[in-house]
Amino acid sequence: MDHLKRWVADVKEEIITALHHPYLAKYIKQPELDEDKLLLVTALFHDKEWPEREANPCILATMFMQMALDTHEDVHEEEQPLMVRQLTVLAGDYYSGLFYSILAKHSLSSFIPSLSEGIKEVNESKMALYEPSTHPMTAVEEWVRSIETTESALYCRLADRLYATSFRPLLQAILLWKRLIHIRDVWEQSRLSSMAFLRYQHILFPHVEGELTSEQRQHVTNTLQQLVQQTSERVERVVNERTSLPAYLVERIHEMLRDELSISNMKLAEEG
Repeated sequence: MDHLKRWVADVKEEIITALHHPYLAKYIKQPELDEDKLLLVTALFHDKEWPEREANPCILATMFMQMALDTHEDVHEEEQPLMVRQLTVLAGDYYSGLFYSILAKHSLSSFIPSLSEGIKEVNESKMALYEPSTHPMTAVEEWVRSIETTESALYCRLADRLYATSFRPLLQAILLWKRLIHIRDVWEQSRLSSMAFLRYQHILFPHVEGELTSEQRQHVTNTLQQLVQQTSERVERVVNERTSLPAYLVERIHEMLRDELSISNMKLAEEG
């Protein structure tokens, strides 16, 4: 088995084991592990030739911080019972605590300042996305930059700490791309609207209140698809420019590009 592929599988098992918390599991869903983010983090340490035993605690800590950020974002005051909201916040704090305790336990506290800066950037970008009254945003380009920072800042700061800044363009492109695909798919499949999506919709139609017309909804769908396509091309360019990426990482990225191309072709066929 490919070394990186086995390494990712081993770390995944460690994370799943550490995530088990019987009380929390009774009331809230366990956070999803983004295996592509796990692959990217592990690839950073693989690229710098860190021994697995030394790298694994930092990989685990980074993924737990991602789960903490995701879990805190899952708190919805209007939609959830008070106990569920409180436990969701508690779970986010628990995963955040794992981040700090793991790094401290394994004498990796030197990573905390860099990763904390990434966490700060993530939270600032989320504020820009979710608080239109205090963060006016009138251009799609601003929205895309905020999405990109929200998704990639933590990992870019880790890359900086590992002196692997050449990974930044890949991290920024692929994590932005994955989030745009998610936003598009949730909208198209269920017409559910995340806060990020609502901000995008408001940028396109700033004077519209209430439901969009069918033509406006189609415009939203078309422009989102254009953004996904542009970012797909960006991902492909970045991968082609990097000649030393691990084979397993390149294989996974090409798999995602093929899947997206298939979806795009299917959409074109349906429209034609």
